[in-house]
Amino acid sequence: MIFTVPVIENLATQRAQQLRDLLPTALAFGVLEPQSGGEPLRNLDNDEVLGPSSNQYILYVPHASGEPASCLAKLRTLWPERLNRFKTIEADFISGYNEFLQGLVKERLELVERWLQANTARFGEHSEVQGLMRAFKEHGEEMKGSTLLCGSRCSSCGLLCLEMRRHEGEHDCKTTHRCVHLCERLVDHEDVDMDNPPSCGLP
Repeated sequence: MIFTVPVIENLATQRAQQLRDLLPTALAFGVLEPQSGGEPLRNLDNDEVLGPSSNQYILYVPHASGEPASCLAKLRTLWPERLNRFKTIEADFISGYNEFLQGLVKERLELVERWLQANTARFGEHSEVQGLMRAFKEHGEEMKGSTLLCGSRCSSCGLLCLEMRRHEGEHDCKTTHRCVHLCERLVDHEDVDMDNPPSCGLP
């Protein structure tokens, strides 16, 4: 079927608006209709599935997901190495944490960009499509910023803050502020089990 220029212009405008409306949800969840279990991102012209069929993690996107702090709190639990905090240098820990979180954002942005390109390729450099891609890039920068950890000194101890950068309130390392290493003064304890020595527990 051959379309005239006005028809193509109209189709491009409609498609760009449709994708713009869906963009925040796609970026936040990686799927559409997350409340009903999730609908994978597809090529709207041939129904090709372009991503997962269920939500894997939620990123903060205004008007699509929850508050940035709650989104970040859930994302932090996904990094297995968080449990090894006291086995590494704190600066390396924060660096590794940020690298992991930014990797999640990068993965989501690559998926959504592939979805956008698949659904706009036939419209070329149409102005509405260019506006859509600008909106995508702006959302991307916001998402990257919302998943960067603060890294300043905790208000209660010497560890580094795991709140979002430029957060409000005091810096918080998200620990108990108690020493987790084994006690070095076992003589101060009664009936010490040397196979399972007590932890220090001091502030």
